[in-house]
Amino acid sequence: MTWLPIGVVLLLFGGFFLYIVLDFRRRGSSRDIAGTITKQLQDEGWCNSALEITAPKGFAAKLSVNHTTFTISLTSTASKKKTLPLRRIQPDEHQKPGIETGDAHFDRTFRFVGGDPSLIGLLDLASRRFMIEHRVDFHGKGIQVEVVPESELRKLKSDQVSATFERALQSAIELYAKLNRRADRSLGLVSNVFGDPSAGIRTISLRCLLDRYSREEIGKLEMEPPEPPLTWQAELLMIVQRKLAELPTLRQRMISAGPIPGGFYLDVVRSLEIDLRRKLWLDACENPHLAASAIRELKQIDDRICIPHLVALYHSGALQIEVLEGIGRTEDARVVGFLLELLESDVEKRAIAAAQVLGDTGSWETIEAMAVVREKVSADVAKAITAAIEKVRSRGQAGEAGWVSVAGSQESGGELSLAKSGELSIAEDDVHVPSERNGAKDLDKNSS
Repeated sequence: MTWLPIGVVLLLFGGFFLYIVLDFRRRGSSRDIAGTITKQLQDEGWCNSALEITAPKGFAAKLSVNHTTFTISLTSTASKKKTLPLRRIQPDEHQKPGIETGDAHFDRTFRFVGGDPSLIGLLDLASRRFMIEHRVDFHGKGIQVEVVPESELRKLKSDQVSATFERALQSAIELYAKLNRRADRSLGLVSNVFGDPSAGIRTISLRCLLDRYSREEIGKLEMEPPEPPLTWQAELLMIVQRKLAELPTLRQRMISAGPIPGGFYLDVVRSLEIDLRRKLWLDACENPHLAASAIRELKQIDDRICIPHLVALYHSGALQIEVLEGIGRTEDARVVGFLLELLESDVEKRAIAAAQVLGDTGSWETIEAMAVVREKVSADVAKAITAAIEKVRSRGQAGEAGWVSVAGSQESGGELSLAKSGELSIAEDDVHVPSERNGAKDLDKNSS
């Protein structure tokens, strides 16, 4: 066994003894500081001998001292007291129920309770930082606020003591008032969107505004907008408030937005009139994050102008199944021949999708054509065609049996056929859909 040299042992023992002495002196010094400050506050009438604080009407306040920690406990004296919608997370908590704000620093210590995310409109950045720095806690219908950390307490000069404690009291009263303001949080949410440094706070606040208020109501919330450069949340809110032009800004964003901002832009576009919506959904088809949603929205518009653009998107090779699901139009003969040809596609998923669309939108004239193709395809595709035929039959009485006709008529506006190259042509409308995505942009000019 190796023994430490006796000098090392004495050095370690001496260090430990010195720490004990210095800590004892520090504690004694801390008690002296706490006693001095307490006596000064009592002499100046800021609190009485029982440490009860002279508080504004409607509140009761008391000071407590633990070594050098001064805490103000504030309670409302109103007859109808509300439980505050915040709780402090305890260090040993594994489950942390409640609403996160998106401010990671704040969320490590506090949670909103009550299930309403718009509660984050109650607190701005300054309030959240005050709560963290002053170790705010909640008791019953009131709050507790630590006045000042020990390191700052030792720096206080005698002429600063009362003012420092009074500021802490007033900040506690202001915080209590904010947390009790339950009615309208809209301006707080707008303020968060325009100016909060936390992206999470901005995003949640914007979502609350879009979900809780109409565009007209949001437009009436007057607040000075931020200076450029704008965050995407602030930009979108200004579009909703009509403080930014809709079409040029949204067209650019629909093409370039990522998945999270893109979802918000989609929500705003849904509130626009149909001509603007159509243009913006077609732009969104170029964005891989938004294309599938845009195709579904174009299907809801259900008009003839969109069809050539969707066919061009199909030929580009992107989202072909989604295009097939969105391309069907009731009583639109232009797409029937295209879908019938696709029943024989080498890719089963495309053929099955085409069969499903024909089942949803096909007429009695398509039944015989589907039946002929059914004899040539795989079992899975044949099963989908059988289901499509049954769907068409279930929609009405039998008509004239025969092959599908896609000849042009005054109502259809043109004939649809597949060229040898695999491109889709629409006669009589004098519209040609190339296989490249750029064709959709050229068609937009002609169709609009």
